[in-house]
Amino acid sequence: MKTNNNKNKKFLLLFYGSIALVCLGIFFFSFSISKHQKKKRELKKPLPIYANLSDKNLFTTNQEGKKVSLHQLKGKVWIFCQFFLSCPQCAKRNYEDLLKIAKIFRKDKNFHIVCISINPEEDTTEKLKIYAQTLKVDVKNWWLLTGDKKTLYSYMREKMLYPDIIARTDKEEIITKGKFAHDLSIAVFDDKLQMRDKVDLYFAKNYSKDLYRKTSKELIANIRKLLKENAKNH
Repeated sequence: MKTNNNKNKKFLLLFYGSIALVCLGIFFFSFSISKHQKKKRELKKPLPIYANLSDKNLFTTNQEGKKVSLHQLKGKVWIFCQFFLSCPQCAKRNYEDLLKIAKIFRKDKNFHIVCISINPEEDTTEKLKIYAQTLKVDVKNWWLLTGDKKTLYSYMREKMLYPDIIARTDKEEIITKGKFAHDLSIAVFDDKLQMRDKVDLYFAKNYSKDLYRKTSKELIANIRKLLKENAKNH
């Protein structure tokens, strides 16, 4: 009798254990499907519009000394950031982040990078050209821009909706962070000159590796998304 009872117990354990494993498998399968569907929904979800530059142009000078305007970029997807040559934070971000992005999209003729100097009085076209050569960037798809300080500041504040640029007064801060406190975010513009994304990779990098990886992936994904939309429209 004991032998039969043991056999019955083993059978029941195997039976219910198998059912538990099947249920567990169904749960994980359903979870992965749900996660995949959620990701697909997020990709299909349209990006917001933070700012629109279509009604007002900005005329500046690039690193080659050529007069250019932001409206020349209509029909392209482009990213934007503020910088100045003596800024230690900008230099680090430009080398590590912008160069990575430039490498990913280097073969796409509809992708462009724009960096506007917030210290145009010192950042002359000659200095910008040397800096561009150091970065090994091509003026065809990457502009380092300078111009009239008042015009640049006004446009970035009123049209691009970037916060005010503040001149630092603390000597130690100037040494470690540079002469100006400014927004280090990278903005993404679509082919209609609309800002569709804005992320601060510098903050993310200093906060945690996980946040930096997540933010970087989302930025790249959004650029790809806009480039695909751009390809369909043209």
